[in-house]
Amino acid sequence: MTARSGPAERMALYSILALVIAATLISRYVVGILVHDQAELVVYSQTLSWTYDEQMPVLTWLTTLLLNITSYFILVPDIVKYAGVVAAVIVIFRMTQTMTGSGRAGFIAATAMFLIPTMNEDMLREYTHTASLIAFSVGSFAFFIGRDGLRMPTSLVFLALVWAGGLLSKYTMLLIMAGQIGAFVFLIRPPRETIVRLLVAALGAVAIASPIYLLMVFNQAPVQTGLSEFLATGEGSRRLAGMIDFASSMLMEGGLMFLALWIAGSRLGKTSVSRAQPGYGIIRSERFFLVSTAMVLGLFCVVILVANVDVVRDRWLAPAMIMLAPVAASWFSRAHGNRTNLLVAVFLGIWLIAFGTMRAAEPFIDGATGEYSVENHPYTFIADEALVKAAGHDAILSNSAHFAATLKAREPRLRVYAPKTQGNIPADAASILIVSTFTRADNAIVLGAEWQCDEEEMRAAPLRFARNATFPYGYQVCHKEYQAGSPAGAPMPPA
Repeated sequence: MTARSGPAERMALYSILALVIAATLISRYVVGILVHDQAELVVYSQTLSWTYDEQMPVLTWLTTLLLNITSYFILVPDIVKYAGVVAAVIVIFRMTQTMTGSGRAGFIAATAMFLIPTMNEDMLREYTHTASLIAFSVGSFAFFIGRDGLRMPTSLVFLALVWAGGLLSKYTMLLIMAGQIGAFVFLIRPPRETIVRLLVAALGAVAIASPIYLLMVFNQAPVQTGLSEFLATGEGSRRLAGMIDFASSMLMEGGLMFLALWIAGSRLGKTSVSRAQPGYGIIRSERFFLVSTAMVLGLFCVVILVANVDVVRDRWLAPAMIMLAPVAASWFSRAHGNRTNLLVAVFLGIWLIAFGTMRAAEPFIDGATGEYSVENHPYTFIADEALVKAAGHDAILSNSAHFAATLKAREPRLRVYAPKTQGNIPADAASILIVSTFTRADNAIVLGAEWQCDEEEMRAAPLRFARNATFPYGYQVCHKEYQAGSPAGAPMPPA
């Protein structure tokens, strides 16, 4: 893609993005707590495994490598995530600029991405796998867009590699690939040879990713455990609940984007443009994004009905919804004047700055207002205390992945486990320190009958950045009981 104009808009976009990322990274470093997807990545990184949960393992392997190289630098998961976010923003900008010939339209599209809640909330704090999928998804769309509009990708080999990268990020890339091919065939009506070439590229991407998928097939236990949260197995049909959840997720994820499309398209009119006119290429590119998004959402419905899915995460729809941003930007460019486009660009730039700084300041704002949020939990205080108590124990086990990851980042030499990695505790471990936190998301730790545990020592720590609020937690020491005269590893049978 060739950028023909818009150096000022490009510089403004990069500056805003750098400001937002810097603010959130500083916030993470100051707060010192890892949560959700990033916490699990850190906990998993202690043991190299073929699979970890329902997520694709490639990103976990990469994060594990970087964490070990950097001695568990707390910003590593964020840096991996923002690599995907930055790539997606840059590609959206350049792709829209190529499509419309306007740098301002590129700026509007790139900043309009952050109208999607996954971008303005999740991507500015956590969920690394989704960031990777968004980057590869946006990158694959760029192959179909040229100066003259929708086109056959010039390099099917590179397209296959990008598709494969998406497949190695999340399974749902397969739906995006199908939507792209379906929309291209529907709009272009290419000859059979062209369709076959696209399908061969798609099969090539699947072939590249297939070894990882085969690993997951042969190591199904953690995958099935993770997927059980979303699939109504053994509970009868839950398809109606899944479709209702899908509809609400689509409105939550795309509500602001739909509003932007309505405003941008309010002055388009119904005039038709012939193939010979210059604007036809732009219109066909817009239709490609619209049709492919509709097809991807339709395929999601099929998956929900076939797989009996009863829980749909909003962020699953983000890669499709994001592709409405170039359409909105193009409609503003075609149907509205320069002043309106400037106002929209300024508004979206301020929107991105506001959301970025708000997300960076959120732990401190929550503390000032008394909000009880996960980043206000005193995990760093408890971690420092646990470091002293860890002496003499073979491992530390916590019912909170947030705490386990935070402790590991503060002291990489410790072996720290959470419920999803409890099975990785060495068999010869004879003494474990259990650190329990008490929130709605934390379940009690359950050990085997060979373990004998002391009475739990209950404590409370001040909630971070808040006044007159405390956080309960507890310590418990457990020892493995062995039969008299037996070697280590032969535990006392249960009574």
